[in-house]
Amino acid sequence: MAFWRAPGIYWLMPISIVLHAGAALFTFLHRRSLRGLTITEKVQFGLGVTLPILLFIHISYGRLGYQVNGRPLYYSYFFHMIEEDGFLTVFLIAYSLFLGMVWGHGCIGLHRWLSLKPWYSRFWLACYTLAIMPYITSMMGVVAGYRETSFRKSDSNWLLKLDGQAQWLTTEGTPMSSKEIDQIVMSFAFQLIGAFFASVMLGIIIRLVWLQIEKRRSTIEVRYSDGGNVKVPAGTTILEASRLAGVSHASICGGHGRCSTCRTRILIGADGIATPMDEEAKILHRIGAAPNIRLACQVKLQDDIYIHPMLKHAQPTDGHPRPAYADGEEVDVTLLFADLRGFTQMANQRLPFDVVFILNQYFELMGEAIESSDGYLDKFIGDGIMAIFGMRSGAEIGAKQAISASIKMGQQLEILNLRLQDELDSPLQIGIGLHRGNAIVGNMGYGEAMAVTAIGDTVNVASRLEGACKTLGVQLVVSEGVLDAAGVEFPDVKQKKVEVRGSEKPISVFPVEDAATLKPISIGT
Repeated sequence: MAFWRAPGIYWLMPISIVLHAGAALFTFLHRRSLRGLTITEKVQFGLGVTLPILLFIHISYGRLGYQVNGRPLYYSYFFHMIEEDGFLTVFLIAYSLFLGMVWGHGCIGLHRWLSLKPWYSRFWLACYTLAIMPYITSMMGVVAGYRETSFRKSDSNWLLKLDGQAQWLTTEGTPMSSKEIDQIVMSFAFQLIGAFFASVMLGIIIRLVWLQIEKRRSTIEVRYSDGGNVKVPAGTTILEASRLAGVSHASICGGHGRCSTCRTRILIGADGIATPMDEEAKILHRIGAAPNIRLACQVKLQDDIYIHPMLKHAQPTDGHPRPAYADGEEVDVTLLFADLRGFTQMANQRLPFDVVFILNQYFELMGEAIESSDGYLDKFIGDGIMAIFGMRSGAEIGAKQAISASIKMGQQLEILNLRLQDELDSPLQIGIGLHRGNAIVGNMGYGEAMAVTAIGDTVNVASRLEGACKTLGVQLVVSEGVLDAAGVEFPDVKQKKVEVRGSEKPISVFPVEDAATLKPISIGT
């Protein structure tokens, strides 16, 4: 008890309750709309409103006696008293729930903050363990305290000493009864709870009046790319406007400018927006945002605007640093397309689980070859594969990585055919096409299907070169642009011209009969 009665520590809990309640009330008043709250935010807000009520009752028992007669209510006497009154089981259940609510409320806040850190996902298990240990050890302390009281209460001298140290006394110096103590404690607790509810009601009244004033001042129109619109008062942020309009707009951090998931593309009206402040500018730079992308929670509107929210729903990882191409960028990349030859006909002659078994082994080995060469495995299309090289490393390194991946794919195919030689009538064959050039790279799709991919003529040509493998009777077709960028030569391969549908002139290519026979190249850095 000496620790909890020390100067500074004694007032720590009441002060923290007032600060937390004040922060919750401020958030409630400051937020223009309660729409868009995530489940986590709702739980945290609900606990934030409920906990002060429970805490007022808790501290009333523990502190009122000390305030009345300067004597702390020792834990040993507390256990003895509730056991005598028959409330031990109720206390243990209520205390475990109450402690879990308090600690859970704090952990939710910590989790929401730390989930924005890139390292957090790697150490979540350790963080989870650290989070539950205080709760577990606290409950162990309660059990240990009760056991100690049970062991010692058989000592009449100890009980007399405990009564003299811990009992609440009347002004005449006689011990108070449990009923008298309960009356004093609950009276004090109800006064605190009444003051709390009065503050909440006052906050609700202020909010209703403020919202009416804001509604009359709503003159700025915010239009959305999906056709929605809303009018808001000057000084409203884009994120607040989205909440008022009922538009889905991601915001993992709750609109505090930390996560970047509320990023918005300004389609019309960017000139009427103030330039980013230092904190917003740092986050925009961190995620490699384009010039017309801003954080919705930081942009305060002063004029009409036309926008497109980049994310309707988000995960914490969406707020981690991202490459510049994530929002769309033209990048010099090397595209790889690969396809199994004659597999569709073979699949029609096999049982479904045989087809899935063969394909999964094929995808596994080819995927390993691509990823070990630092390629980005874009997608599997039927029995085909699309991969992108050089998005981060540049044209030269990307071209070398693509050639290296093709060589490894040829080698992996030999391994796969050895594995399946008893399963197949003839060895599997693949065609691989490589082409380099500018392509539009970005995060495209919808919902769970959002992923980084590439579009453009370079993609189409690479796909056609993969198809040319069948015409030329080879395993690999590499365009001249890839070899030029990589600074690599195929001295034993004869250069050819290939007509590609959609291309104005023939493409100069190098057809390789067996990619596995090529000499491995040094990629460098």
